[in-house]
This record gives sequence, C-alpha cells and structure tokens, in this order.
Amino acid sequence: MPMAETSDGLEADFAVREAIGAHIDAIIERFVPQSAIQKTLRKWLVGHADLPEDDDAQTCLFVMAADLEMVTPSMSGRTLVERYLRTQAPKTSEDQRALQALSTAQFHLVRIVDRQGPDIVRVKDLVTGENLLLLDERISPEAAGLQTAMRLCPLESGRYVLISPLFAMDEAMLDEAMTFVRHGRPLGTGHRCAASLYRNVARRGYQPMPQLIGELDEDKLFDFLRDVEESLSPIQHLAARWLAADEAEPDLEFEARALATVDRSFRRTSRSGPRCGCRTCTQDRSQRRSPAR
Repeated sequence: MPMAETSDGLEADFAVREAIGAHIDAIIERFVPQSAIQKTLRKWLVGHADLPEDDDAQTCLFVMAADLEMVTPSMSGRTLVERYLRTQAPKTSEDQRALQALSTAQFHLVRIVDRQGPDIVRVKDLVTGENLLLLDERISPEAAGLQTAMRLCPLESGRYVLISPLFAMDEAMLDEAMTFVRHGRPLGTGHRCAASLYRNVARRGYQPMPQLIGELDEDKLFDFLRDVEESLSPIQHLAARWLAADEAEPDLEFEARALATVDRSFRRTSRSGPRCGCRTCTQDRSQRRSPAR
C-alpha cells in the first residue's frame, strides 16, 4: 500500500477515535452519576484497601468504575452504551463509523507484543490467539511482554481503538481473569470478567503500563506562557522577576516602591469614596456625610 494511502487511513482512524471519545464522554455525563462511581469504589475498597494517593492510580480506578457502569446490563438486559446508541443519529460519516465501532466493542485479555511505528501497537489476544493492531501513541516499547485487559472498538481499517483504562496485570490476575473464558470464545462485553479484574486491581494495587513521554510542543508552550504573562498584574510581574533575580536589583526595588505608592493611593481613594462628579456619586457622598436621623 502506498505511504500516502497509509497516512490517509491513519488520519481517518484518528478522526473516528476522537468521535468515539466524544461519545464515551457523553455517555458518562448523561448516564453515569458520580454517586454510582463512588458506590462501586466503596464496594471494591472498604475493608480491603485505601484509595491510592497516586493520581494515575486514582484516575485508573475511577475510569474502571465508569467503564463497568457503562457495560453492565440493567434489569431490562440493556447496557448504558446500548441505551445511548438507540438515541443517536450519526451527523457525519466519521460519526457513523464511531457509533458502529462503539456498538461492537469487546473486552480482550491481551499481551503487548511490540510497537510498530509511532501510531500502532501490536497485541496478542490471549483467548483467541489473534494479533490485533491497536491505534496508540502512548504504550512504550518497554511494555512488550506485559499482559493487560482492554475494551477495544474495531475499526473498518482492521485496527482497534482502546476505550478502557491502561494498566498492567500480573500472572495471578491473568489466571483469575481467564476463568471467565468459555471454550476459547471471545469474552464479548466481558462485564463479569471486568468486574472481577477491576476489583482485584483496586484491592491489590494498580500496576502502571510503561508509557512514552510525548514530545514537547514548543509552540503550544510559548502560547500558554504568553497567555499567562498577559493575565498577570503589575505586582505579579514584579514578583516573578524578583524570584528570577539572583539578588535584589536597584530597578526592582524602585519599581516595588512605585507600585506600593500607587497601591496606597488607590486604597486611600477607595476609603474616601469615588471622586466622580456624577449625580449618583454626589448623592452617595452627601449621604455618608449626613448624620443618621
């Protein structure tokens, strides 16, 4: 396949992935209350473990709880994802592909095989033995050989999009997860397997998956710093310059005195009332001067 076609195909897949992410956010916002996530976390943790202090570990557990809420069937037999999809009409061709991919998402137990370029990771499905190509920029080559569980959306290109949290699991967790496999058949939504595995992660400890550190986008960084600088007050500007200086410089001391003089003058003006000559302000001053009756 020509390189241009490969590049175009990847760009199309990334657009679909973005649309899938927007739909996941909408499902959580509309159908997954914070109280439900907290209830699940309490069931996992109370009497067994404390909520981890690490931000990445906390985020992983919260996303696990949300994932479980979305795929666990209700009394009617439908999941929140299915309920959401019944209300959606695709707005674009990318949106249509995203909704189709979301409707066929499945839970997989996998082992990381290798990274195939900056955007693709090859994983092996430990149930079916298939090799799957994952659209991903995060997983490090150092993760090769590690096993994990992934909820994956299949794309028309044959690649997959990850919609569940990224973590590693040990052999004991894998062995327990494999007890949910029946005769080598795929796990489907795998809500029972996911519930057991996520609970084990919460109680035994989150194991991070090695990830790549993204390259610094200098243009975005400079834009951010420019926005911050424009929002600083003169005093904040002075404080930043003072902290950056090795020692107090004469011009900084002079500027500090000038700003202090302006600040004192402003406060005196504020206490004595506005100096405007408009009717409202004049009445205001006369009322403050008049003794109470």
